Amino acid sequence: MAITFALVSATPNQLRYLVAHDGLAGNVGALPNTAAAGSPNFRNDAALPPLNAVPLASIDGYPPAVAGVLTAGQIRALLLSDFITAPAIVQANLLIGRCKAFLTPRTGANVMMWVVDAIADAASPIGFTNPTYQVTAVFGAAGAAAGTCYLDIVFQNTPDR
Repeated sequence: MAITFALVSATPNQLRYLVAHDGLAGNVGALPNTAAAGSPNFRNDAALPPLNAVPLASIDGYPPAVAGVLTAGQIRALLLSDFITAPAIVQANLLIGRCKAFLTPRTGANVMMWVVDAIADAASPIGFTNPTYQVTAVFGAAGAAAGTCYLDIVFQNTPDR
């Protein structure tokens, strides 16, 4: 497995993961969001309110989105505060809680940059799309090399933070 996640800290409003690339082939990794026990797992690590509702948005609903299959736009709106493709979520309630994600490079001379996106967990049960984060490492001309960064997931309640 080229990219792994390790929970560094967890509060009701923020999760911090150490993301590591082992230098082997493969440059994309997804943070699990499943019913399985343990960590790293977005659902288990976000155990306290208000952040705990976000990983369960597909299962419990997250107004105005209803339970079931979330669109890519709804997932990005909830996990990245990206309302370009799902403006109805923010228009329905300007104070709806949502997340922002930040990457901070830590080590790795040949990692040119780290990129984060919001996706549906590949292990989502049929009829649901469990939202989670995907991190990609982009390398320089020398190819894959070991490196690390921090992924900070921050819950916010208003559009001005």
